[in-house]
Amino acid sequence: KIHSLAGTLSGGQKRKLQLAIGLVGGSEVVLIDECTSGVDPLSRRALWRTLTGVRGERTVVFTTHFLDESDLLADHIAILASPGKVVAQGTPVRLKKEFGEGGVITVPLHLLRSIQQIAPSAYATDIENGEAVYYHLRTKDSKVVGEVLKLLEREQRESLKGEVESYDLVGTTMEEVFLELMRREEEGDVGKGEEDPNPTSKRTAAAAITTTNNLSTPLTLTSGRPTSPLHQSLTIFHKRMLIARRAWLTPLLAVLVAICGSTIPLVFLRRLPPTCTRTFRNSTSIPLYLPSNPLNPLFGGGAVPPLFAPGNESSVVETPPNVLQNALGTALENVNLGSNASNEPFAFLKTRNVQDNETFVREFETRFRNYSIGGVSFDLSFSGSGSTASGSGQALVAWEGSSPGLKAPAMINLASNVLFNWALNTSGTNGAGAGAGTGPTTIKANYESFPPVAAGTLSSLRWVVFFGAAMSVYPAFFALYVSKERRSSVQAMQFSNGLSNTVGLWMGHLMFDFIFSVISSTVIVIIFGAVSNQFHGLGIFWVVLILYGVAGTLFAYFVSLFVSSPLAAFAAVAGYQVVMFVLYLAGYLLTLTYAKTSEAGRIITIIHFTLSVLSPVASVVRASLVSVNLFSLLCIGDTITSSAMGDLVRYGGPILYLILYSLVLLAALTSYDSSGSLRSRLFRSTTPANKAVDPSSSEEDVLQEAEATTKSDDLLRVLGVSKTFGRNRVVDDVSFGVSKDTIFALLGPNGAGKMTTFNMIRGDVNPDRGDVHIAGTSVIRNPKTARFSLGVCPQFTAIDSQLTVREHLMIYGRLKGLEKGKMIEDNVDVLLRATGLNLYADRLASKLSGGNQRKLSLAIALIGNPSVVLIDEFSTGVDAKMKREMWKTLRNVAVGKAVIITTHSMEEAAALATKVGILAKRMLAVGTTTQLYERYATYEVHFTCRTREEVSRAQQLMAQVPGARLADDVATRFEVPVETQTVKNEEEAELYRILSNSEDFSEYTVEKAGLESVFLKVIRKNNVLEEDTDRRRSWWRCF
Repeated sequence: KIHSLAGTLSGGQKRKLQLAIGLVGGSEVVLIDECTSGVDPLSRRALWRTLTGVRGERTVVFTTHFLDESDLLADHIAILASPGKVVAQGTPVRLKKEFGEGGVITVPLHLLRSIQQIAPSAYATDIENGEAVYYHLRTKDSKVVGEVLKLLEREQRESLKGEVESYDLVGTTMEEVFLELMRREEEGDVGKGEEDPNPTSKRTAAAAITTTNNLSTPLTLTSGRPTSPLHQSLTIFHKRMLIARRAWLTPLLAVLVAICGSTIPLVFLRRLPPTCTRTFRNSTSIPLYLPSNPLNPLFGGGAVPPLFAPGNESSVVETPPNVLQNALGTALENVNLGSNASNEPFAFLKTRNVQDNETFVREFETRFRNYSIGGVSFDLSFSGSGSTASGSGQALVAWEGSSPGLKAPAMINLASNVLFNWALNTSGTNGAGAGAGTGPTTIKANYESFPPVAAGTLSSLRWVVFFGAAMSVYPAFFALYVSKERRSSVQAMQFSNGLSNTVGLWMGHLMFDFIFSVISSTVIVIIFGAVSNQFHGLGIFWVVLILYGVAGTLFAYFVSLFVSSPLAAFAAVAGYQVVMFVLYLAGYLLTLTYAKTSEAGRIITIIHFTLSVLSPVASVVRASLVSVNLFSLLCIGDTITSSAMGDLVRYGGPILYLILYSLVLLAALTSYDSSGSLRSRLFRSTTPANKAVDPSSSEEDVLQEAEATTKSDDLLRVLGVSKTFGRNRVVDDVSFGVSKDTIFALLGPNGAGKMTTFNMIRGDVNPDRGDVHIAGTSVIRNPKTARFSLGVCPQFTAIDSQLTVREHLMIYGRLKGLEKGKMIEDNVDVLLRATGLNLYADRLASKLSGGNQRKLSLAIALIGNPSVVLIDEFSTGVDAKMKREMWKTLRNVAVGKAVIITTHSMEEAAALATKVGILAKRMLAVGTTTQLYERYATYEVHFTCRTREEVSRAQQLMAQVPGARLADDVATRFEVPVETQTVKNEEEAELYRILSNSEDFSEYTVEKAGLESVFLKVIRKNNVLEEDTDRRRSWWRCF
């Protein structure tokens, strides 16, 4: 991993990297805070080995919430109580001997009087409905403990009825020491560990945690029921309304941006004339056809321009001779000359004939100053009658180019007429010429200056820029909450605890945000109509704004699915929409500036209908252009017709596109999450569920569990599920069942498939093979029904920071179908009391401590009375005292339910679970905690050894105990394996005898091996490596 990016490392690897950074530089003192929090046991051991490897060179000070970690790792422990006061310190062994009660013996027989004759301070506690008794010896003397064990051996041999078949001895743990010190601190009597003169009057907090499996009365809760998407959307809407009372700034900003950005720039539209009306102005139109010039005095007198004045020395040069007369003779003769009529057929247009084109060119090269008009030369000839023509049709035009340059188009027009009629004569479709009956066809062009740009165009464009920017930005505000809800896992919490359909989620959010879209649109249209006469079809424009509010909001929701934070969602939505708006407007302006005028309308239409697919802002911008008639989009001739406003090229297109856009986005949102019904139908498993576990690779207990699960009626049944991602199989034929009143701990190292199995039970991931049944309903075939029997408490607290504890439970109760009024209020009150949150019912959830937030997550999981409850890392990051309170709460509320927990804390699993499964892709071991303890029975002896000589003496002492060996952990700890219960009891008594006779060690403890020891033995037996070090992945597989 040396070349891997830090962000790609697992949790355990990141902790190792942080530890390595702290060790760089050879510092003499290393401070470490919660080094193994959230780390699996294998990585935990690796971190411990790193710390113990440097203990000889440096002073290591570390803090931890794991009491077993402090017991194993520390040479010296200091226990602090608030406010930062040291209440006890010493070696782990010394603290246990000083503040512990000594051994605790479990035996199914009342022998208190006999035991008190040996240990006078002993007292008894009944557990498991009186079927067994805990005897607290309250002595640290090994000889006394040995005598008690001999008593039990004698009772076991002499008992005729077999009352004493077995017994267990549990030594003092650091948990008991810690909780006893906290109790004394609260009561103000922290001392030197003096024995309580009245031991039966009060049990230690540790005893309350470790010695009771009694089941409380089940909680009186109403079971949830399926609800419609409409009901769930109204619940989400109600939640948003509750949040808006405390967090109103975001919707207010959305409304202000929309209204102010659209209306304040209306100052640019003040005092503009109405559009689509023709204004009168003086304009001169000059005919370019030379014989028909109305300014010629031959057509009515007046000022005579020198170009066409009769008698002007200048003339039009032509070749071949008389080509103009032959081509346009009739057109030239039939001009209305009025009183100035002349008998000369061509008297009003003076021409000069030259013989050929060469002469024509030389004439203008040598005598161009003598000609004030120009000339034309053609490669063609006409017959005498002008009815037929021949030649190539090539032409050469010359003109005098002084300002204002009207002679050039006049000469070109004259040449065009000649060529046009020559072409008609050649094709035989026209009888041109002086003698023809039908006469020539003439092209009479006119010259007139372009009209000036409309005065209001630029002003309207400035308003459109501000309006488009405001419309682009304001929907982005609606992405903030949904992105926060998703990234804080609140959405996942809702899907796992009652929200069965994504339609309900998104419609609920849309209903809330739609309010602000309607407010903005209505105020904008009212202001438009009140202060400006430039807007047309404001009623239809209001409909467009409403539809854009819907489409823009859904677009913001969709973008929020793919970004990492609320601010990123806001920036992505606003930035993308602004860019699309700029491109859309630039397309209009560039088209009108550079495209052919005849093609501009078609190109603009293509740009609009193309960019409107990419972003909803294009549709509302088009509507704004239509509303102010920018670029004359509304004009039909000189008028604006109301009936045409609904055309696709006007308001109709934006309306159609926004409706379709909204429907597509809503479909995409509802099908995106795995909880949506669409994905469940498309990716449903079709492989039979009851595939047998491979017996060649499984222990007998795993095979028996798989077989029993297929036949049982447990509340939760996981039947041979497997899941592969790519080429990596993460879960392989896992089967187990969890019955009523059972807490099942699913344990495993990182990458073992625990979370994938969890997600398959939740219905978030569909297995490749197998099935999951919750209360008899298949999660694969009927996910919505199954989920109403499921409650989920995720690893990370997923709460709405602006809702109170009570409001959280009310919302989730409504999602699970509880009726308003007394029903839901009674259920909420029951859960508040059961979890101890009744004192904080009206406090914001964000103001609760970490432990109470986890209790709230547990209460949410329990609302609706689910049969099965999934809990992930229940007490991660919580201090030891609060952790024990949370465990007690969980045991109280778990009555009558099947509870499955995942945790890296073996301490937590041992305290809570009645059944354990150890998973590493496949199930390695499964059974009740008692079965696993007996299967891997071991006693551990812990010595305080500070030198190699002390370690050597401890090894010599333990060599007297058959089978004892030095444990491979980080403390001086010896394991004493036990084969059978009878041998265990005999070896236990012998072990205490050997230790009590030793004079080398005064500080040692004897403990029964815990669940972590069992876990490590199972993992090592199956060759499971830390952090999946057996995998080899190519670099391209990372993408």
